[in-house]
Amino acid sequence: MAARPAEIDYVSVPLPNAVRPKRRAARSSARRAAYRRQSVQKTVAPVMPLATKQALPALVRNLVALQRGSSVVLFVLGALTLGVYSRTVHAQRSWSEAYSELASLRRQEPQLTLANEALKQHLADTAEQQDSGLVNPDPFNALFLEPATPRPLRDAPEAVDLQNPELEQPLSY
Repeated sequence: MAARPAEIDYVSVPLPNAVRPKRRAARSSARRAAYRRQSVQKTVAPVMPLATKQALPALVRNLVALQRGSSVVLFVLGALTLGVYSRTVHAQRSWSEAYSELASLRRQEPQLTLANEALKQHLADTAEQQDSGLVNPDPFNALFLEPATPRPLRDAPEAVDLQNPELEQPLSY
């Protein structure tokens, strides 16, 4: 059975230049020239002068100045906030380290006291032994030293006037 025309795939192929129908040269060249003139006229817009910069009203100028000033103030306040925050964090960290050291020393205190008392007891036991070479105190074997010559007194530092509020040192930390 032969294939029907609807079932055949057609591919459209352009005709070569020689086979294409030629348009009328006179009419098409006149149209092209007219189209070029119209397109040139459409694309060239009349030149408009630039608007001169008009002075802003006083209220707008004041608002702009207020915005700039508030931006500077905001920047300074942000920097101060970061500084205070970092100082607070540093102080808390320092306090935490010092407190942990204090807790460590408090834990070590009883051990050191015990070791000190044990050492004292050991020295007392050693002193009581006969072969230690230690002698009981005797007033006849006492040495008497002459007192040293007295040193000249130094000038006392200038007393701080407590009534005067202008102190060189702060009252507290």
